Amino acid sequence: MVSRYIYLQLLFRIVLISVAALGAGFFFFGSQYILAVLAFGFLILQTVFLIRYVNQTNRKIAYFFDAIKNEDFTLRFPEKLSVKSLEELNHSLNMLNAMIQEIHLKKIAQEQYYQEVLKQADIGILTVNQKGHILFANPTVEKLLNYHPLNHIKQFNQIDKKLYEQFADLKPFDSQIFQLTNEREKTELTLKSTSISIDKEPLLLVIVQDIRKELDEKETDSWVKLIRVLTHEIMNTITPITSISESVLKYFKKGEHAISADEFEEHHVKSTVKALEVIKEQGNDLMSFVQSYRTFLNVPEPDKELITAKKLLERVVILMGERG
Repeated sequence: MVSRYIYLQLLFRIVLISVAALGAGFFFFGSQYILAVLAFGFLILQTVFLIRYVNQTNRKIAYFFDAIKNEDFTLRFPEKLSVKSLEELNHSLNMLNAMIQEIHLKKIAQEQYYQEVLKQADIGILTVNQKGHILFANPTVEKLLNYHPLNHIKQFNQIDKKLYEQFADLKPFDSQIFQLTNEREKTELTLKSTSISIDKEPLLLVIVQDIRKELDEKETDSWVKLIRVLTHEIMNTITPITSISESVLKYFKKGEHAISADEFEEHHVKSTVKALEVIKEQGNDLMSFVQSYRTFLNVPEPDKELITAKKLLERVVILMGERG
C-alpha cells in the first residue's frame, strides 16, 4: 500500500515535469517567451519538489534504520499528515518498529533465561576468547576454583600456575584432568573444551567438573569387590576346615562327653592325622592368600642402614668409572 502511494506520487510529479518541459519547449519555439519562462519556472519548481520529496522519504527511512541499528525503539513517526502517502509510510514504519522491538525484547528475555539456567547448573561453565578474556563464568566454576570474579585466565596463576598453563594450552575438544589443591581440600577437576562462534568471534567453551565424588564411588566399589573376593576365597578355605574339624571331633566325643582312651580306635588316629594334615594345608593356603594381598596393598618400608660417607663416595666413583 505504501509503495503504491509513493509510486503514484513519483509518477504524478514526473508527469508534471514532463508537461512543464514540453510546454516550455512549445512556447519557446512559438516565440511566446513569457509563457516559456513561466513554463520553465514551473519545471524547475516541480523538479525541486520531486528532489525534496525523494530526499525526505530517504532521510526518514535512513533515520529509521539508524535508530534500529542503535536499538532505539522509542522512535515514532507522526501518522496524521496532509500527504496520504507519507501518512501510510509513517504508519508502516511505526508498525515495523514495534515488531522489531517485540523480537528484540523476546531475544533479551531468552538470553536472560539461558544465563539463569547456566548460573544454576551443577557444572562449571566459562567462555574464553582468543586473548584469554573470560566473557562468562557461572557461580559453580568460581566456587570450584575458589576465585571471584573471573575476568582473564591469567588470574589462574594466583590459584595454581599449572592450572594457568593447562588453560593456556587448552585446544578445542581437549579433555584433561587437573588436581587442584588448596588450604581446605584436594579436588579432581575435568576440563572439557569445545569451540563456538558468537557474532563471528571464535570462542572456547570450557566445562569444569568436580569428579572427586565419582572417583570416591569407584574406589568404594573397588573395595567392595575386593572384600567380596576375599570373603569368597576365605570361605572356600575355611569351609573344608570346619567340616573336617566336625568329623574329627566326633572321634573324641560321644554325645556331650569326651570318650575315654580305651574307646579310641586305631583307625581314628590315622583319620585324625590325615584330617590335621588337610587342615594344616588349608591353613597354609589361607595364610599365603592373605599374605599375597598384604604384599600387594602395603608398600614395604625401606631397609635403612648406616653407611660412612667415604664408603658411599667410593661406590659412586666406581659406578661413574664403569659408565665412563
